[in-house]
Amino acid sequence: MPRDDAVAPAKDAYRRFRRAVFRSLACLRGHSLQMPAGPLVVIAPHPDDEVFGAGGLVAMAAAKGLPVHVLMLTDGGGSHRGCCRADEQEVGRRRRELIAQAAKALGYPADDLHYFGQRDGALPHPGEPGFDELATEMADRIRDIAPATILAPHPLEGWQDHVTAELLARAAIAKLERPVQLIHYCVWFWFSLPLWRGLQLPWRAALTLDIEGVRTRKQAAMNIYLNASAPCGNPWVGRLPQEFLRAFAWQKELYFAADAARMM
Repeated sequence: MPRDDAVAPAKDAYRRFRRAVFRSLACLRGHSLQMPAGPLVVIAPHPDDEVFGAGGLVAMAAAKGLPVHVLMLTDGGGSHRGCCRADEQEVGRRRRELIAQAAKALGYPADDLHYFGQRDGALPHPGEPGFDELATEMADRIRDIAPATILAPHPLEGWQDHVTAELLARAAIAKLERPVQLIHYCVWFWFSLPLWRGLQLPWRAALTLDIEGVRTRKQAAMNIYLNASAPCGNPWVGRLPQEFLRAFAWQKELYFAADAARMM
């Protein structure tokens, strides 16, 4: 068997190749994302997903005066499980402080952050107790905001809370009395999605957004999460792989039109 110190570089090389393929497909076969015409809602499973996946779009929308609301499903308190003995409530409290700072960096008010108090790693799945109640609570909040567009994680993110957040977004939208555009953003998609699975995606549904003009604002928001360390020395958001972080050095953000993205 290959030694661990030989396997890691090979995996990183594979991830870089896969990332380059996905970027090329998005640019060659996809389209440019048009700025929403009205309020924007971002559904995020944990504090930092809204920045990594959609920070550029959020900054651009805020700069144009469009209301931006973030529905934060959990406080991310589980990010230090297996790392140290940090108390989950303290981790969650710290991450809630960071999301308010990140909101300021991106240009929207912290008053437009909406917390749902779910436990990290334990979002209820369809058919489980609490799923319909949470979807109803989300729908009530969305109804008050009356957004033109809702952003949710891509269904192939791989991370369970991200997958469930997308299902909750759909369930909430189904409870509304008006049509709303649903778009998927990409976070762990870049790091975890197998190449063969990515090649099967409907890339004509891909939407790219040039964020060069707000790249520094997005980086500032990412740094808020990455530079705030817990007593153990790792960031409150947990220790994120370097190849994961390199995906967000791109001058674009990748989205998918939701209905087409599920036709796989």
